Amino acid sequence: MWVQEKWLTLSRVTLSRHFSSDASQAIDAFVEGRLIHRLVEPIELDRNVMRRAITAIALALP
Repeated sequence: MWVQEKWLTLSRVTLSRHFSSDASQAIDAFVEGRLIHRLVEPIELDRNVMRRAITAIALALP
């Protein structure tokens, strides 16, 4: 198993303690995407914006 696969598995297992499987997968993708965007656009998102986005994902995928 590659490092990236281990990372994804660990991340999703950890998220699934708090969210549904679908929501865990979507939240993981959102966070990973944000990390990639920070490399190109190093502007910090407000914590409340991040919290609202993750909440919206979690509520949309119970």
